[in-house]
Order: sequence, then C-alpha cells, then structure tokens
Amino acid sequence: GAVIIEVIKHPLFLLVLVFGTVSSLEILELDPTLVADLELAYLLTLVVIAALLAYRLLVKLVVGYGRARAKDTDSDLEEALVGAVEMIGKIIIPVAAIFVMAGILGMDLGGAILGLGFLGIIVGYALQPTLGNFFSGLQLMIDRPFKVGDRVPLENGNTGEVRKIGMRITVIHDLDTSEDIIVPNSLIENQTIINMNAPDVRYKVNVKVRVGDFENAGRIEELMMEASRRTPQILQGENAPVVRVSDIKDGRMLLTIFIWVDTVFNRHIARTEYRTNLYKVFNENGVEFALPRKMVWLNRE
Repeated sequence: GAVIIEVIKHPLFLLVLVFGTVSSLEILELDPTLVADLELAYLLTLVVIAALLAYRLLVKLVVGYGRARAKDTDSDLEEALVGAVEMIGKIIIPVAAIFVMAGILGMDLGGAILGLGFLGIIVGYALQPTLGNFFSGLQLMIDRPFKVGDRVPLENGNTGEVRKIGMRITVIHDLDTSEDIIVPNSLIENQTIINMNAPDVRYKVNVKVRVGDFENAGRIEELMMEASRRTPQILQGENAPVVRVSDIKDGRMLLTIFIWVDTVFNRHIARTEYRTNLYKVFNENGVEFALPRKMVWLNRE
C-alpha cells in the first residue's frame, strides 16, 4: 500500500492541478479558439501524466519487486530479465505516449508506423540468434530445469557444474577438465536435460564382477555386500545394495551389484573404493576373479 501511494501521489497531484486549472478557465468567458487550445493542452497533459504513472509503476513495482526476488533467489537470470524489462519499458512507454499525442494532434502516423514496421523486420532478422537465445533464457527461467550449482552430464561423457545462467548464454564448468563451457541458451532449450541433482543428490551406480568356476552364488553375494559395507559413500538401510546374477557363461557367473551413493559428486570415488574393498574381501576369503578364457583347437593331421 505504501509503495502504491508513493507511486501515484505525484501524478495524482499533477492531475488535480491541471483539472482544477482547466475547470477554472472554463468559468471565464474566453475566446472559443483559446478554449479549444486549452482542452487540447489538457488532453496532452493527461497523456504525459499517464506515461509518468506507467513509468513509476514499472520502476517501483515491477522492477523493484523483480530485483528483490532475484536477490532472494540469487538468480543471475532473473536479475538480467528485470534489467531487460526495465530497458524495454523505458522505450515503449515514451514511444506509446508520443504516438497517442500525435493522434490527438491529428498527425498522420501511417508513414511512421510503416517505417517502424519495416525497421522492426530488419532489426528482428539481424538479431534473430540473439533474440532466440534471449527467449530461450526466459524459458529456462520459467521452467527451471536446473539452477546454479547443479550438475549435468556433458556430451563428452564428463560431468559439468552450472556456474551461471544468463539471458543469452549458460556457463557450465567441466569438472574433469576444469574448463568453462559457454552454451547458447537456444541449444540448451532444444535438447534433453539431465539434472543430476534432481530429485535429490543420491546417485545409483552398478559394478559388475565375474568370478571363477565352482563359486557359490550366495557366498559371492554376501562378500560383495560386505565390500559395500566397508565403503562409506555407499548407502545402507532402505537404500541397501542389491546383488543380481546377470549372466552365466562357460560355467562362470557375472554378478552385478546395484548401489546408491550418498551424493552424485562421490560416484567415481564410491566405484573406486568399492572395487578396492571387493578385491580385499575376495583375497581374505580365497575367491578369485575370473580370468579370460580362450579355446585352442589342435589339428592332429
């Protein structure tokens, strides 16, 4: 309420002042031509006051609220969007006021509108990539498929962390090569996005193990579970690992353990430590990993 009063008090004061002045002059017996000029000036003044009110509403309410929200959410994208809205508003409001005033004065705006339309087509065509990235950035802000700090898989198989979301580009840091990748927003909008932080930071991985001949499946499963319990990054309880026999070939079993890692950031460490612990557990219990086997046929002729 206080903000609205602050916004309208000056335009309202001007409106009352102008209305009172015109009403006072109408009481006097003035020349009709002068009265017509005063009424025209009154209408033009109303347009100026309306433009001033629209501008103050834009700055105080829309832009002010948007920047406060962007500060609360720590969003670079929202901050950039607010700046873009403010810039567009500062252009549209005066231009609209000029067109309305020109219409009141009886000026022919057909040529000007045609020229502006032609200019808009040229500018729009020239800025097509930029505008495409801009509206893609706006779409990213609305959909929010990821936020700064989230991790996403990259095309090269590495993992990236979102560092900045702008109106035209998004900056993703490659955690494996320590490089910043600058991606136009239009490319992001047109591809499938995998957010490794959603719906939570847990991550499911699997490790495959092939054991030698004559091993007992139940015993191997228990040893694989023991190795998981020795790996701190692997979750237990409701998210305890599960072991399944994936394949049997040439009398040797291929077992797969499906494990939940506490965070997606630890998935590589969890795999490495689990394999190390599994090697130790197998050695402690005399279990051998299956070695590659080749069949050799001898011709006795």
